[in-house]
Amino acid sequence: MSFYPDIILSSLEEINCSFLKENNIQGLIIDLDDTLVMHGKSEIPKASQKLLEMLKSNGFSVVVMSNNTKKRAEPLCKRLDVDFVYSSRKPFLRGYRLALKKLNLPAKNICAIGDQLLSDIVGANRMGFLSVYIPPLTKKGGFTVRVKRIIERPFVKIIRKIKK
Repeated sequence: MSFYPDIILSSLEEINCSFLKENNIQGLIIDLDDTLVMHGKSEIPKASQKLLEMLKSNGFSVVVMSNNTKKRAEPLCKRLDVDFVYSSRKPFLRGYRLALKKLNLPAKNICAIGDQLLSDIVGANRMGFLSVYIPPLTKKGGFTVRVKRIIERPFVKIIRKIKK
């Protein structure tokens, strides 16, 4: 069970279609809270909108995946015009398998992007996806998220040093 991401980026804006195509990526699974939108907020950042438009216009399939409820995920994903999996219980595989079924692609052709090593990256690595870590949009979040971030902090620092 590896929480070591394949790639570390500073933000969503660093995602590059050429790189994805060179790595035979055809579909993406992107975390919702603190990756695409700020935790608990309904505003969608321009960078997130721009990324999804770019991916879709370049022929990539996208599924948004969230540990949050349908009530939280559905309105945002409708506005973003993307399919979604809610209550996914990352890093457990059930949600990833649902996303994989929606994408209808082999695991080797999928990239998963998220802001949490212990859920997003562990789950992506268990599925055999290309895993991409980006820092969270906010430092806030629920109690369990804050605890996970405290646990993850030293590992993120080590991984960043190794990746340089």
